[in-house]
Amino acid sequence: MIAKVNNDLKHPDRPNYPDRDLLVAATRLSKLIIRAQLCELLHLPAFARESLLGSSAGRDAVGALKHAGLTLAEDGSVTRGGMAATEC
Repeated sequence: MIAKVNNDLKHPDRPNYPDRDLLVAATRLSKLIIRAQLCELLHLPAFARESLLGSSAGRDAVGALKHAGLTLAEDGSVTRGGMAATEC
């Protein structure tokens, strides 16, 4: 999801420009992932990463996805109402 949104932004000639809700969700999710990676790189205890999910960053990422009605699959694809989010 994040890579696709980034590529769509870098190439404005593409037919599917990500909408505002998708941009907000990708941004908030990216911040959460970066912080989680830092936990790994700094060899912090597992509870540090787990507490991150309950933090404001975790709630913001989940809230942005829910607000937009977006569902993120394990393969990184995003759907909104059964339709690929970039087709909405």
